[in-house]
Amino acid sequence: MGVTIHYQGKLTDTSRLPVLVTAIQQAATQRGWPYTRIDERILGTAEVLVSRDLGSPQGLILDDDATIVVESTPAHSEYHPVDDRWRGIIVIPPACESIWLTFGRDGQMITYLPAAGSHAQPGTYLANTSIFTKTQFAGADIHIGVCELLRLCQQHGVELEVTDEGGYWETGDRQQLAERISFLDAAISTVSQQAAQILNAVLGEEVVGNDPRIEIGKNISPPLPDWRRDWGRSAHEN
Repeated sequence: MGVTIHYQGKLTDTSRLPVLVTAIQQAATQRGWPYTRIDERILGTAEVLVSRDLGSPQGLILDDDATIVVESTPAHSEYHPVDDRWRGIIVIPPACESIWLTFGRDGQMITYLPAAGSHAQPGTYLANTSIFTKTQFAGADIHIGVCELLRLCQQHGVELEVTDEGGYWETGDRQQLAERISFLDAAISTVSQQAAQILNAVLGEEVVGNDPRIEIGKNISPPLPDWRRDWGRSAHEN
């Protein structure tokens, strides 16, 4: 629950990526936002969630031979071999989920995360071309800053499709954005209070809405597995 910006896109001219990354890095530095530059070879198996959230089919090219087309069917995972060069930058605004401005070899905006769970094997990744950043707990100014970084991507040749639950991307209306954030803040507070009441009944002890056992909106970043932490720091491609 909470205001979130959803985005996907493609950089049609990948030769422009270094300039784009430098521009994003400078903008993040001006805002005092930490960032991490990415340049890795992704080799192994990609787990892709196949679903249809938007109005038209979407394609995901994993290698020269495999293309996944998203159909209007129930979501499920598919596994495909992947050999990709993953480049870009991840920006980390305060009290906000990360902004993933990362691209595959063909220019598709994409994220790769090490697969987790008992089924995961070394070299297995979660691949996603429908990316999102939740800004609910960061406030309107940070939300606007995220939109500005996405606009900067457009200026450097990224063809973007954005859905902004705060409405700012489409309207530029800061007041509307602030009202939506405030409304959901109140809703989240209500949910937290209801959760505290349930815990009171279950545990038989006093629990308040800000009890550490009630965590709403927490941003959890999965740690890299041991086998992944010292591997693949650079794709080393010309």
